[in-house]
Amino acid sequence: MEEAPKSHTGDTLLNYYMTMYMDGIEISWASGVNTRDTLLEVMKDFLVMMLEADIDFITSSDKKTKTPIIVNSETKPGDFSGDMTMVEWMSKISKYSNKGMKLNFKDDEALRVAFPLLYTMKETLHAPIWIHADVVAGPNNPKVTVHAKNLLDIIKEFPKVTLSLGWSTEWDPDGHQFSYTWREVINMAKVCAPIRQHVSFAVRAVFAVRSIRQLKWILSLTNRFTITVWANKYDILAIPELHHFRKNMDPKKVYYNLPLNMVEGLRKVSAEQEKDTGKQGRIAKWDRTIWQPMLLQSASLAFMGSEQVVIDGPGSWLVSRIPYQPELQRTRTTVVSGKIQFLRPIALVAVETRFQLFIRSSGVNPPPESKVQGVRLTITDDGTLSLSAENLIRAGAYGMQTSAKLPQTDCYTFRLVDKGDGFPVYCEIRTATCEGEDVNDSVSVELHLRVPYDTQGQLFYISLTISGGKDPVIIEDLTVI
Repeated sequence: MEEAPKSHTGDTLLNYYMTMYMDGIEISWASGVNTRDTLLEVMKDFLVMMLEADIDFITSSDKKTKTPIIVNSETKPGDFSGDMTMVEWMSKISKYSNKGMKLNFKDDEALRVAFPLLYTMKETLHAPIWIHADVVAGPNNPKVTVHAKNLLDIIKEFPKVTLSLGWSTEWDPDGHQFSYTWREVINMAKVCAPIRQHVSFAVRAVFAVRSIRQLKWILSLTNRFTITVWANKYDILAIPELHHFRKNMDPKKVYYNLPLNMVEGLRKVSAEQEKDTGKQGRIAKWDRTIWQPMLLQSASLAFMGSEQVVIDGPGSWLVSRIPYQPELQRTRTTVVSGKIQFLRPIALVAVETRFQLFIRSSGVNPPPESKVQGVRLTITDDGTLSLSAENLIRAGAYGMQTSAKLPQTDCYTFRLVDKGDGFPVYCEIRTATCEGEDVNDSVSVELHLRVPYDTQGQLFYISLTISGGKDPVIIEDLTVI
């Protein structure tokens, strides 16, 4: 075999392989390349682009040296059933091909043993290198064997490596969880917050189709994120569900590490989708460019996706970049609307979470949170509602605070209307379904509050935050008109 030309790249796979259709399904994979014979066979296949192997280590007889090895994924950790070291495996691929490599790590010690050797090889590795580990607890499996902090500390020396980050998962047809929950996906976003490298999220196919909203959200946080769909050989996959998943995802952002017959079927789905619907898709109802996150504490987080924003932690605010004064609007009315989703707390003794939306607001920082001015709508996770004036001059001139109670549910929609001088502030809050279209049996209430109108003393920014509990809140379809 001829030696491959060396030109190190940190590009994504589609750029590196320059596929004709810029579609992640065009990237071909060989999984379980864990023996010498398998490696030699796969390297002869010019259609295979990415080779995947499992990394473990052996300890020398004197207990002084640990060597990273390619190991059969079905053996116990630490058992030397393979016939190649990691260095030998990577060297052969790099020397004789342009194929990329994905290294799967199952524990912290294997990472610690392997990375010093990877560091010595990095100048000779010219094709894409992916490092995979499951770092967040996922569906049906709370056990995580690789700690995210350890991986991120080590990976700093390899800025051009792509991280393949996954959730620990177990699947059973009689299991209790069949999707990645919002909490699990938000936890992954927290892990990735400090990362500036390319990240591909390893998504198990059996959970993918019921997690489209969550996965589209995390993909939209940055253009450095992609998804790699994979399957265990014992998983029972509903092929129509995979077709539905592909139709609803950006083809440039999703790779498919699946059996060849499934991939061929999914290619046809792409052609059918283009023929039937063209480029039509769901248009995001909110514009994240008009909002400014204000994170006032070390634990404050705001993840702004293309369709949803997630607010998490104390001191987390969103403030509009411009004021919205009713008489300056085209319709002489300011309308703020959206849907919020509360995540049910894990703790047995829960503290209520409150979503707070301010209009005619001063913004925040400055003033401090306790001094924020405006008309405030509060929606609590138990369905308690209130509309009140906060820290405004001439507070004694206002009518009584209005309040109500809706049935407790996870999701509520709101529509807050400010027509300016001479009109009360009006708000309609309604119970809602969290997935799909809202049904007709939802319950709603209307709140009104008459507030003196002061164009000199009142500011007209829109701001929102959460308070009380420690659980994040998802805000969807947030619009200002």
